[in-house]
Amino acid sequence: MEDIFRWDDALPEDLVRAAYDRLAGTRYTALMHKLKKNRAQPVYVTDEAWRRYLQDWESEDFQARSRQATENRNTEVEGPGTGPSKHGGGSVSFATTQERLVSFF
Repeated sequence: MEDIFRWDDALPEDLVRAAYDRLAGTRYTALMHKLKKNRAQPVYVTDEAWRRYLQDWESEDFQARSRQATENRNTEVEGPGTGPSKHGGGSVSFATTQERLVSFF
């Protein structure tokens, strides 16, 4: 199994792990969003796990956090009267991404 994943030995393992964790977190978040939106149990999710997902999504605590997150996303970032801001970041150019990656490694 250890031969499956390889990277340049010049890269510090903690940086590789951090990059992996960020990507895995992003993918997991996207998966959970898709499952919650579709509400159809995929074949790769066990009955027990699916029951727990549904139970969590329907809980009052989850619903309250969801409502708060929705309100936060809809705040008028530029001040009252400027309209809701539905995006927190915006586009990042290729050049900026390249600079960030170079400085990261």
